Amino acid sequence: MRLVAKRLTKGMDLKKEIEAMVLEHDLPSATVASAVGSLTKLVVRMAGAKPDQQDIRTIEDHFEIVSLIGNLGPGRTHLHIAVSDKEGKVIGGHLKEGSIVHVTAEIVLISDEKTVFSEKPDTNTGFGELSID
Repeated sequence: MRLVAKRLTKGMDLKKEIEAMVLEHDLPSATVASAVGSLTKLVVRMAGAKPDQQDIRTIEDHFEIVSLIGNLGPGRTHLHIAVSDKEGKVIGGHLKEGSIVHVTAEIVLISDEKTVFSEKPDTNTGFGELSID
């Protein structure tokens, strides 16, 4: 197992930076082990999506990341996030590009060098789904 960590700073795109970590460190598979930080902009796809019908929401406010989970591989990203606002209300969904770091985000990924996460089309869901090699 291999551990990769990075501190993201104000203005960085959370999803793009996590994907860049996978490529920069040549990780065949990666799982989010830990993520803490804050966002000023959240972009998420809500539950129940179909390829031709997706409810994508953009919300600008100050948020704390309370959970970030998922797995990645070269060319494959599946991340879910939950954040809380200043009242403690939580919202979450499928993380999309455009979610912007406020002050910091501390990301830790773990990888098994013998496992490759890729994506293959699934006719049942209409989306690319995890393939483990």
